[in-house]
Amino acid sequence: MVLSAAPPKVYRRDFSNGIVLLNGESTPQTVTLESGFQRFKGTQAPLYQYTVDDSDTGFSDTGSWNVVTYNTGAYSSAGSGPNLPAEPQNQNGPYYHCWKGICHELDTGTGTAQWNLNIPADGQYTIKVWLPAAPSASTWTKDAIYQIVSGGNVVASATLDQSTASAGDGLHMIATVNLTAAGAPFLQVQNGGAGPLIADAVYVTSAVLYNDGSPASQVTVSAFDAILLQRQQPAPLPTSQVNSVLNAASYEPAIASGGFVAIAGTGFGTAMRSWTSSDFSGTNLPTSLDGISVTIDDLPAYVEYISPTQINVIAPDDDTIGQVQVQVTTPQGASYSGTVLKQKLSPAFFTYQSGTASYVAAVHLDGTLVGPAGPSSRPAVPGEVIEIYGTGFGPTNPASPTAELVSQPAPISFAAAVTIGGVNAEVQWAGLVSSGLYQLNVQIPNLAAGDQPVQTSVSGFQSVANAFLAVAQQ
Repeated sequence: MVLSAAPPKVYRRDFSNGIVLLNGESTPQTVTLESGFQRFKGTQAPLYQYTVDDSDTGFSDTGSWNVVTYNTGAYSSAGSGPNLPAEPQNQNGPYYHCWKGICHELDTGTGTAQWNLNIPADGQYTIKVWLPAAPSASTWTKDAIYQIVSGGNVVASATLDQSTASAGDGLHMIATVNLTAAGAPFLQVQNGGAGPLIADAVYVTSAVLYNDGSPASQVTVSAFDAILLQRQQPAPLPTSQVNSVLNAASYEPAIASGGFVAIAGTGFGTAMRSWTSSDFSGTNLPTSLDGISVTIDDLPAYVEYISPTQINVIAPDDDTIGQVQVQVTTPQGASYSGTVLKQKLSPAFFTYQSGTASYVAAVHLDGTLVGPAGPSSRPAVPGEVIEIYGTGFGPTNPASPTAELVSQPAPISFAAAVTIGGVNAEVQWAGLVSSGLYQLNVQIPNLAAGDQPVQTSVSGFQSVANAFLAVAQQ
């Protein structure tokens, strides 16, 4: 299964035998699909089904109609909103609801209500009307005369006892009739008896079914609705899978644009290598190595390292915050995707292991590794300035596009703070020094000798306390 957005706010999930399209918008959305899909074949789901409410522009009336609110709200608190009763909302019943909270009521005199049916195509349609089970429903007219008019002629009529609405909210049958779009059909109602006349929503459904087995190269998904489509041929299952997506320095499940990201999984090919100069196009970072590519939130990431079970990338510039999809594509096709929390910032120091301890990746100004005393490293001392390396510290000022090689070091846009052994250290400079790699020049505060925990924070985002810095006295 693959979850993707196509287009934005229309969500698509792929299965081996079909797909689901979910419209998260408040308006219908048309989606163009690749070849190979068809509608299911069955007896459910009219091709056209919609309501025309008395609050819509397609409604009109003559006479002294009143707009009334028959709405008991939700069983429990549903918040505030148009046409909802005041809190606390009804918990003990009875329950009744006008469609969209309001309806029209004609208590005295003569008058008509009319709904334009807006038939989208010629064919047979079933027309029903909605009536709420209001406390006064038993007094409503027993002779509501409905007529369906098309091309200036009455093509169907029905008389409805509206007082039966007292038995419960529901749809009431008017007629099933053949209609043409050219006939501009409408439904009208008038009172043929005594008692109030109600006009609420009209529900229209076509006899033609959505699930007719026809090819589907383009579909329109109604507001906040979903569509299932069948593949004409089953899709091959992905041969690769994303198991986890982590900050490549902290190995925590939170990433930021411009930072290194480690993707663990299976089926990522057979090669094991990092990018080389031949992978770059001028100053542009590679988005693929040996046919292996990655997207984060549907945007191409910059591939720094590949192996059968791990890929390291730099996250692309993207303002999206929250859970995002991460997908790997190999020469065999798209992977089973993963997700990760994308933050504005995700600061973290790179680390290395020495003995049983994990130390931040830092060097003295002479280039020697900061670490326990040994042949290739030595501790830092109070007052000394060292360089600590990390990722996820965010944008720079001036801006440095993530898609391109870093031409010169650039300071980060937000001030970084560092504590060593719980003591604030002076950050003399913090910035981007190469693609995905940040450098912090930090002066060691007056500390006791030993391994001291190190943390950094930027604009409210703090690194995890998972690494140490070796400190010695002068």
